[in-house]
Amino acid sequence: RAYVGMAIALFLPEHYRRYADLPENGGAVAAFAHFLSEGMAGGRPPSPLFDGRTYRDKLAALQMPEPGPSEHEFAHWLAHGVPARIEPTVLYDENYQLQTYADLKSGRGWEFEHFLIHGVREGRNPNPLFANSWYLGSHTFASRPPRPFYHYLLHGAAAGWRPCADFGAPPSPAETQETPLERVLKTLRFEGLQR
Repeated sequence: RAYVGMAIALFLPEHYRRYADLPENGGAVAAFAHFLSEGMAGGRPPSPLFDGRTYRDKLAALQMPEPGPSEHEFAHWLAHGVPARIEPTVLYDENYQLQTYADLKSGRGWEFEHFLIHGVREGRNPNPLFANSWYLGSHTFASRPPRPFYHYLLHGAAAGWRPCADFGAPPSPAETQETPLERVLKTLRFEGLQR
């Protein structure tokens, strides 16, 4: 299917290995195979850019049917959310992308898909509260991360690093897997300040 590419683009092996208790040195293909065979059925997230609750909220807002009791949210997203162009995360802001990157205004494809496949590697900011260049210039790295946004999601947030200059000190750790950036963006969305 055409959506296999989206599954691969959204899947982040480093993230998944943590939640599946797989060895850190395992390959990306093995992690993806594990996700397909066990992780998806177990409800493990494939990436910090897939949030089941956010996806369900967006389905409800669009009055689209939610996943059934035996259907994993990610499989549902591939079958129904991708064709409807539903971003399953608050960490990506399509309006921000369109306003910031003129080349995306051509309308040739889905901006979220472009971000996953190209934008992360090109250093495009996913939303107004994450600045790749500021993040790289404000923190010390053993080696420069090729995808600063993913570095923040996987390591920086847990270390208390700020995602941009305008982002205040991180709140005290909560009993959640959300990053401080994700908590702020969800709060903005629920207060009606973000689409």
